[in-house]
Amino acid sequence: IQDSGFMTDDFIDYVAQKDQHMKADLTLLRSSLKDAKEYGSIINMPKLNFAALYERMDIISRSFAEDIFQIEHQNIAVEQLLPLVKQAEILSKKYDIVATNPPYMNKYSARLKDYINQHFADYKGDLFSVFMFRNFAFCKENGYSGFMTPMVWMFIKTYEELRKFIISQKSIATLIQFEYSAFEEATVPICSFVLKNGKQTNKALCFRLSAFTGGMEVQKQKVLEALADKDCGYYHEADQSNFSKIPGAPIAYWLSKKMFDLFIREKLCNFGTTRLGMTTGENARFVRLWYEVDYNYECFDAVSQTDLDQKGKYWVPYNKGGEYRKWYGNNDCIVFWKNQGYAIRNFADERTGRIRSTVPNTDYYFLQCASWSKISSGKIAFRLKRHSIFDVAGACLFSSEEKLYYLMALLNSKVIFTMLSAMSPTLNFEGGQISSVPVIIDKDVKPLVENIARNNVGISQNDWDSFEVSWDFKKHPLV
Repeated sequence: IQDSGFMTDDFIDYVAQKDQHMKADLTLLRSSLKDAKEYGSIINMPKLNFAALYERMDIISRSFAEDIFQIEHQNIAVEQLLPLVKQAEILSKKYDIVATNPPYMNKYSARLKDYINQHFADYKGDLFSVFMFRNFAFCKENGYSGFMTPMVWMFIKTYEELRKFIISQKSIATLIQFEYSAFEEATVPICSFVLKNGKQTNKALCFRLSAFTGGMEVQKQKVLEALADKDCGYYHEADQSNFSKIPGAPIAYWLSKKMFDLFIREKLCNFGTTRLGMTTGENARFVRLWYEVDYNYECFDAVSQTDLDQKGKYWVPYNKGGEYRKWYGNNDCIVFWKNQGYAIRNFADERTGRIRSTVPNTDYYFLQCASWSKISSGKIAFRLKRHSIFDVAGACLFSSEEKLYYLMALLNSKVIFTMLSAMSPTLNFEGGQISSVPVIIDKDVKPLVENIARNNVGISQNDWDSFEVSWDFKKHPLV
């Protein structure tokens, strides 16, 4: 890609020769391709009278220059302007097929950032997502664009507007989701797909190859096997209109229609509220394992800030998420909360004076809740928490005593994990995703479910308390 920095006003006047239409085209050409080396083929190139420009280039190349200035302009026209016009024509045309492995980059120079914000604000999460949107303009109506990109656009919130645009106005023709390390040349999990520049009634043909390791040759073989046997278990034909039923519109092509239809039911946010906790700014200063601190200053049963103040203690349970564990447990950390957390609230950077901590949602501290680890390496698990302060990694769901056990039972079920895996295959479970889980309360089975959940909490608590790492440890069960 060449840019138009060489096109001075004198040069434009020389080429246009008092033809105002041509002068306007040349001026537009200059402005459109200014800093083109920075922007590449995401440039939106308007239509110009290319035939007239080519004819003028031909005349200039055959004309006799009368002075040194005309010689210079003539050389620039032949050597620089002609290639620029050809480039502009390529960028302005529409094609039946566009295919690319676009750049993967989200750190922009100042000029590129301004250009993307001006022309592609809804798709600015990464340069590859800008290309996904831009390439529709390269396509004829009902033409196709083929890509190889990171697969994150299919799921995470950054690319939600792009997904909604594709689902509502365009079509996914085919999609292959590769195993994470299948493509050796890329250091990111990728997918390849074909998008249609228009709506289609056919279903998207999708291949989920994430379970097959061994490199691209294995992936290629699995695609061929799926085409020969469509009941293989990893080939899916998806109606993309279903994607918008899921909050955030992830491209969860493997879900069944029944599963999609569940997402239009009443949401969990109508039965409880999710909250994220604090960041201390420096855990090494404010957080300890409970057995590292004098027991006389620890309080494990405060039900409110007032209750804690009356007890006169200031080391309290700190919910930091932790490993996979259902129902109860991961109670090992405490946090310094003297004078209602004065030291944490006022913990500032020594150099800048900026407060390093964040302390939101204090009204929910010490309340009973169901907690989960916000970032997981596998399945999500919900645990009952009492009397604790929670941090940003130990996200919490608050509800009434009457509903909390039922909701925790639902959230610990295989059905909900299947739904959450579709909403967040990256295994980063945000409060908004938990709040969007569909809930069906069957009054006939609700007492049974709650009773089972309470029993599970009791079993898990007895297990946790049977080891010395629990602050409620009394004796080993073998004794």
